[in-house]
Amino acid sequence: MATEYGTEITLLRGVPLHPDYNDTVFFETAAQQELWFATFTAKKFTAQQYQRIGLNRIRLEGNAETYRNVNYCMIENSSYYAYNEVPKMYYAFVLSVEYINDNVFEVLYEIDVMQTYHFNYTIPPCYVEREHAEFDEVGDNLVREPVQIGEYVVQDEYEPNNTSLDSFSYILVDIPVQILPDGGGGGGGGTVTAALIGAARDDYGDPAAGDLSGNECSIYDWYNDTSNGGWNLLRPKNSADASKLSYAMISLCNNNYIGYEYSPGSGGYTTLISLGPAANWNPNNIHTNCVTNCSQAVYFCCKYAGINPASIFTTANEYQVLMDTGAFDAYTDNNYTSQEYNMRVGDILVTKQQAHSAIVVSVN
Repeated sequence: MATEYGTEITLLRGVPLHPDYNDTVFFETAAQQELWFATFTAKKFTAQQYQRIGLNRIRLEGNAETYRNVNYCMIENSSYYAYNEVPKMYYAFVLSVEYINDNVFEVLYEIDVMQTYHFNYTIPPCYVEREHAEFDEVGDNLVREPVQIGEYVVQDEYEPNNTSLDSFSYILVDIPVQILPDGGGGGGGGTVTAALIGAARDDYGDPAAGDLSGNECSIYDWYNDTSNGGWNLLRPKNSADASKLSYAMISLCNNNYIGYEYSPGSGGYTTLISLGPAANWNPNNIHTNCVTNCSQAVYFCCKYAGINPASIFTTANEYQVLMDTGAFDAYTDNNYTSQEYNMRVGDILVTKQQAHSAIVVSVN
């Protein structure tokens, strides 16, 4: 009786992976993985003989020149599994395509262990050699050197007494340097000596939706708002929430579709809040001219961070509504509310006299 072979071998072109493993791709499911690789298919060979994976070579019918530029392959000995078993797919780098004769060529390959065993391993406790941040927008992940540079102080000057090419002038300066307590840094604790905040600020006489000037929602230097009683500071308990709040406010300030209106719902304009659900509360998904104010901008950023206030707040009740979420610690004494060196990325600021609100987006 003739043997029915059931192995499938797929040759691929242009797969952006290399045996040095500088890059790889992660997938949620094996089906998603197989579909992605299939988009690079050059030729699929069915009804092939069983392949011993350790041999690292396959002979196939065809002309070698036709497959000279393939760089990857998939091997599945599908017919050799029981009916209720899922066949194992092997992924491999093609190292070379060799001529055997006019009708047969040989593929030399090396198993891609990352893809082949992608769903067959777990990572135990181990050292992390390199990690990529989930968010990497302007102002995120800053770790500053723990020093503050003061004003330049001229110590000495020299002016040449002739104009020859080998003469020169110099100014020798001293730069006072202050080492910050607790190591300084940004977003990860410690104290800092400068901060940037983001907020919806003012319409600057612009009566239309959107931010025509680029300044209506913007990032600017922290200041002590003494005219409104100073700040109350709400600090996220979760560092991931802090990063998302900062990311959302930076994105909001950089999106000129979003402008300022003191009372967003009163001018007949589209409001940022109304666009939130369809945009998944991501400011980068806003592509319609709209308006917001300072408290609603903070509300929008909270929703992006997965913090769900019980209601859309104003500066009059923002402090209490946010504290009721359980996601924040409150700091109300002057060490935190009237001095910038205790700011952290993601802190929410709301003035004590309920006039303005902002989010700290960078510390220095």
